[in-house]
Amino acid sequence: MHHEAEFPIQLEERVVLASAAPGYGDMDFTCTTPNEYLTRIAPLERVKHRVRAAIPDDSTRGLLGLADGEPVLVMIRQTWSRRRLVSHA
Repeated sequence: MHHEAEFPIQLEERVVLASAAPGYGDMDFTCTTPNEYLTRIAPLERVKHRVRAAIPDDSTRGLLGLADGEPVLVMIRQTWSRRRLVSHA
């Protein structure tokens, strides 16, 4: 969950190639962001984004504090480093 001040603004699920980011699962991301860590350890070579509008499910709506029927933007982001896909979020 990403926040701006005290407000939730983004719910993120990210899958990372373990061999590209050793120790990723043990990182304390209160001191650095997942993106900062990945950029340092696996420099970006290519990024692909897909964006669409959607109505969130009940769980997502509750986590983000949204009203019933309020839309969200869904972004799929894939990053490559050293010619291999290293993250999908």
